[in-house]
Amino acid sequence: MLFFDNDITIILGIMLVILLTFFLSRFFQGKIALSISFAIVLLLISFSFYLDYKSKFITFDEFASEQLDERKLWRMTIWTYDISSDFPEPKSHATTFDEEIIQKVLDDFSGMELKFNDDMRREYEKEYCIEITSHNSFSFYVDDHYLNQYEILTDTNHLQTIRSLVEGDELNWEEFD
Repeated sequence: MLFFDNDITIILGIMLVILLTFFLSRFFQGKIALSISFAIVLLLISFSFYLDYKSKFITFDEFASEQLDERKLWRMTIWTYDISSDFPEPKSHATTFDEEIIQKVLDDFSGMELKFNDDMRREYEKEYCIEITSHNSFSFYVDDHYLNQYEILTDTNHLQTIRSLVEGDELNWEEFD
């Protein structure tokens, strides 16, 4: 939680109530000052809950915007995983330098709404890992329902291009034993 991360914030909240009560008691009678103080602190707590809740929602574009320089995408590597066991095993991977393919994959993800999931412990237990290199390297694990630790909220066909590349012969796939 944003507001209740540790004991210090709770202590600061109590001190804020005491300080507000003391300050407001100069202008109002005791019970009114205490009521106003509690109301103000309750509003602050409610606002912090709202900010915490709101911060869990992003779009893929926001997720990737700081990582990618879309003016120049150099390469993309797709890793496929066998997720039937406790620990995912890599099955194959392929790399492309074709900017049209890279952009088509990114277009499939564009506008996708995501919600951070605190319960997702192992973000790498996904069907695919996508690594895109522009001026830096950016990678994410994805399947039908999750992207890293984010639950996918929109009903999109975001794996359409990836699956067609895996099943097709456009890329040179290297298999793992």
